[in-house]
Amino acid sequence: MDPFDLQYARDIDVPLFDRSASIRREPSILDAVIQPIAAALIRTWMRVFHRMQIVNIENLPKDPPYVLVANHTSHLDTLAMMSALPRNARHCAHPLAAHDTFYTSHARAILAAKLINALPVRRSRADSHALDTLRSRLVEDREVLIIYPEGTRSDGQFIRPFLPGIGRLVAGTTVPVVPCRLNGCASAMPKGRWLPRTSKITLQIGKSIIFADQPETKQASQYIAETLHDAVVSL
Repeated sequence: MDPFDLQYARDIDVPLFDRSASIRREPSILDAVIQPIAAALIRTWMRVFHRMQIVNIENLPKDPPYVLVANHTSHLDTLAMMSALPRNARHCAHPLAAHDTFYTSHARAILAAKLINALPVRRSRADSHALDTLRSRLVEDREVLIIYPEGTRSDGQFIRPFLPGIGRLVAGTTVPVVPCRLNGCASAMPKGRWLPRTSKITLQIGKSIIFADQPETKQASQYIAETLHDAVVSL
């Protein structure tokens, strides 16, 4: 790549106050200052207050891009997942966050964007344009995405079926997808609770799976979703 082949920022046409809630958001100088501090505080919180244990961290790919998929029971899930990221992935990692929860106001959107670098997704309908943008970021910009394919938080008793959007995102690519299972987040901060309890959290990391041989079809997307669901359940 020619270092002098400059391109316009992906979010150049997005109004200033809408950028935090835009899936095309580009990093800013302020992000480079705030996010490393936030990441250090998050890791400290998880280790001290939740005695967080990470099992098989060696299964994480050495370098981006890759996708982490996990079960979803708590708002603590994302903090736990981010705590496992190696240094070379923290600056380019994006948890996907529900638009109708974290982006209902500018204040929430700014906090989600600046503190954990989250990108918004709409749960009410499949957005092929948004998936294309995420796929481009993943493959071309070599980023890390943290995804909860259940689509919503469960009660922790069982893992819901995965939505096929994850399949549409990675089908036909060489991007590794890493199945992860979180235990303890539902007890520490169950759905409906806003202040966490100081209980133990464990993150189990499985071996990555690549779906380069899968076509970009509905059937393949469903197959990928089911394969990843089974991989998470088995951890």
